[in-house]
Order: sequence, then C-alpha cells, then structure tokens
Amino acid sequence: MSKKTTHTITFGGEKYTYSLTSNSDKTTRLICRDARLDQNFANEDLTETIQLLPKYIKNAREFVSKHNLMIRFRVTPEEKIKIAKKAKKAGFADVSKFIRACALT
Repeated sequence: MSKKTTHTITFGGEKYTYSLTSNSDKTTRLICRDARLDQNFANEDLTETIQLLPKYIKNAREFVSKHNLMIRFRVTPEEKIKIAKKAKKAGFADVSKFIRACALT
C-alpha cells in the first residue's frame, strides 16, 4: 500500500506544496506542480532532490514567463486520444510539450 504525505517548502517569502508517495520498488513519487515535477525518484536521491526544489521552482517559473504565448488548434476526440497516446509513448508528461517538441524538430 502506498503512503502519501503532503509537505510545503518556503523560499522567497512564498510557500510551495509538494507530495511524496512511497512505492513498493524502493522509489518515491514526488509531485510539485510549481516545479513542474511529477516523477519517481530512487529513495536515496530524494533528499537531494527536495533540497533542489527551490532551484527547480525558479527554473519552472522562468520557463513559463518566457513561454507565455499559446497556440490553439482543433482536433476530433479520436485525434486527441491518438496524440495523447503518442505523447505518453514518447515519454512526455503532457501533450503540449510533445507537440512543441514535434513542431520544433
């Protein structure tokens, strides 16, 4: 059974939330939306990763501030499912990153 805990980290006068969920394979899932992290880490790497959260959050904020334009296009429900499956198969966490990578390469 997985155990999930929620924590906060404070820096720059702001609080940021992250959660940890222990897995049965000696890894822990770390989710921090502000740092754009949602992945498993080896338990022995977790302390260092948490210590680096302020840097990851800062980098994510800089990325978002630079990438502030949006392109929209319409697809059918079937096309949306197909694109999402291809994004996941290619290892992307979300469809936007996948489409950006495809269009820019």
